[in-house]
Amino acid sequence: MAGKKFLSTDKIVALTAMFIGVLSLIIFIRQTNIMDTQGRLSVMPYLLLETSNNGENRTFSIDFVNHGVGPAIVVSRKIY
Repeated sequence: MAGKKFLSTDKIVALTAMFIGVLSLIIFIRQTNIMDTQGRLSVMPYLLLETSNNGENRTFSIDFVNHGVGPAIVVSRKIY
């Protein structure tokens, strides 16, 4: 009786398929987390501070403009 091989061709193919399946699942979970983070960051507000000074009318203005997609929530403001 000849000695049996521990890893036959069928076992190697099956283990390789299982490894590829597990690796694909890990990559899928990682990619889903990246897409979730990107989706949350894409709707963030993008605030710009704009100032203007009109000497004729003696006016000075400070404007906050939201150029982002998401809403900007201003918690506080101070003018000195």
